[in-house]
Amino acid sequence: MIPTEARRGLERAWCQLLEEKTGVPHQIVPTPGSPEAVLQGCLCPPLDNALGRGILNPGASRPVFVVEPLCPLHGNPDWLEVKP
Repeated sequence: MIPTEARRGLERAWCQLLEEKTGVPHQIVPTPGSPEAVLQGCLCPPLDNALGRGILNPGASRPVFVVEPLCPLHGNPDWLEVKP
């Protein structure tokens, strides 16, 4: 596993490269339920997401996250149907 500071440095470099190539500013969104995300207003459940590490399912190559649909960082409220 890559140490946290090294990973963040790589993420910043990647975002800078994307911004240079596309002309669109990119920001790193912390993983759902992580302390960093919660400080930014994340509503995803921290305990269900192992404090941002996600859940490893057998046979999965990447962790799975529980996302709150109304989370301002990770949710997609466009699919919600509002009924009067």
